Amino acid sequence: MKNIQAIKNKMQNILKISIEKLTFNPKNLFLIDSIGAFLSATFLFAILSFFEKKFGLPKKTLYLLFGIAGIFSIYSMCCFVFIGKQWRAFLRTISIANLLYCLLTIIFLVITHNSVTLLGLLYFILETIIISSLAYIELRTAQIGHLPQKTISSISPIEILLTSKERNESS
Repeated sequence: MKNIQAIKNKMQNILKISIEKLTFNPKNLFLIDSIGAFLSATFLFAILSFFEKKFGLPKKTLYLLFGIAGIFSIYSMCCFVFIGKQWRAFLRTISIANLLYCLLTIIFLVITHNSVTLLGLLYFILETIIISSLAYIELRTAQIGHLPQKTISSISPIEILLTSKERNESS
């Protein structure tokens, strides 16, 4: 039991340090987001091209998700390349867009629950977990600048959304 707790503590520390390093330069999150969205679009294209029946989602749904992921990839890359000191609003925008993408994906899974396969369910749930985790980090970073200023657990997601307007006014 002590070994399991020690491993859990080490993993939490590694995760905390990794997040702090990733968010020390907040513009890096745009690059990570862009690469992730590009990978999502690529995987969705592969599903469309070769494995549509193995995932069980309709082609129109996959095309829509593919298009959204492509747009997000371009948006995030443009932000990474062109945005200067006014990055907070752009980061908040892509994080909220990512959360809406996750919500849309879940809605599609519920609507197509009769046809979606276990493989499709696993893929989209994993993608949703990854994207929503990134969106959470992006929202926190947009709220406090970069994470080393405060601890990882000091601000809740609700507090981020409720006080984002105040932060914009003070910037």
